[in-house]
Amino acid sequence: MVRPSRKLAVAAVMGMAISFGAAACGNGDRGAAPDWFLRYNGPDWFPRYSGEVNGDDALLDGTLEVQGRCLYVTAGPGQRTLPIFPRDSSFSPGTGRLVVLGKTFHVGQQFRSGGSGDGPEYMNLMNLITQPDPSCSTTHVWIVGAVD
Repeated sequence: MVRPSRKLAVAAVMGMAISFGAAACGNGDRGAAPDWFLRYNGPDWFPRYSGEVNGDDALLDGTLEVQGRCLYVTAGPGQRTLPIFPRDSSFSPGTGRLVVLGKTFHVGQQFRSGGSGDGPEYMNLMNLITQPDPSCSTTHVWIVGAVD
């Protein structure tokens, strides 16, 4: 049997969670993206992960480039990395517009991201919502966290 004081505490915590969740829903420029945005936020080859964003592990710095059906961050000749974005990120191949964690970038622009990276076996450990296109190089994969 649950005591009344415990019921009140649970109700208070749930109420706060609902309030914070509603406050976090925004228009893609602030906070989390609304559900309608998550249903279509880029082509099916735009890789995203489900889970907590963590940007304090390392830094990726380079230029956003599209090659075929792949969006890369290129730090220099032969230094191409396939970023995997948080679930509320979006990309429009037609305009080259990328929105990550409320910040907007464009293909050809510098892109800096905290996060972590590894080889292709790393992707098997992730809970991917969308897979990168099979034509994309996964030699270097980056889990996008904080962006600058």
